[in-house]
Amino acid sequence: MILGLDREFKAVRGHDGDLRVRICEDDHIVREVAPERLHREVRRLRATVTQRQATKPTSPPPTRALKQTADAERRITRDEQRTVLLETLRLTGKLREQLAELEKRGGRFSPYV
Repeated sequence: MILGLDREFKAVRGHDGDLRVRICEDDHIVREVAPERLHREVRRLRATVTQRQATKPTSPPPTRALKQTADAERRITRDEQRTVLLETLRLTGKLREQLAELEKRGGRFSPYV
């Protein structure tokens, strides 16, 4: 592979003894060209590789940014858990008050029945 492309270039002698270059893809001959033509092909390949490099996805964010993101997510989760816990405690207190009131009125009361 040359320039990161799936092409191979092989120098061979043509039927008339002239130097030729075979361009192969996946072990199949695509075409044979003269060395002068190969120079133009290489320039085109370089342009293709440059274009591919320009369209590559951006690199992942730095480790510090990932850590800050993870910390922020943890903070959000912790705040949500705190809110749920406080609401649960509030509701538990309210249920205890209601249970005490029911016991005052009716005597025996079991919440499990």
